[in-house]
Amino acid sequence: MNNTTYYILSFLSIYLVVFILHYFFLTKPAIDEKLGKKKKRGRKSSKEKEPRKIGEVEYLVNKFKLDRDMLNYNSLKIMLPLLNGFIITFVTFIIELIPLGTIFKLLIGFALLTALIYAIYEIYGRYLLNVERKRGN
Repeated sequence: MNNTTYYILSFLSIYLVVFILHYFFLTKPAIDEKLGKKKKRGRKSSKEKEPRKIGEVEYLVNKFKLDRDMLNYNSLKIMLPLLNGFIITFVTFIIELIPLGTIFKLLIGFALLTALIYAIYEIYGRYLLNVERKRGN
């Protein structure tokens, strides 16, 4: 197996693991709770607790002035782990390829992570804005 195949397979395997963990442990439970699909367990309290807020959704709604009711939470349930999995995997992969010290890797990783989060969520937010405009007309 040559180096290119090795790098592609390792990137895909890390991406798959990050996606599955993010989907099943972070995004799916929060969105299911938001949609009311999650069964409540434990003691019943007199007041209803507000559903968990997802940071990515809050960022997109506030930055692009999206309507929460118009968002398709079932597509968000898939897209958020896809985007976050790509960001985490890409930064990890690039940092591992750089032959520098740990401090420089951390600095480069932080800068790359911040830039990717901003760029990818900017593109996705504009996409959601266009979808909302098409639905509104």
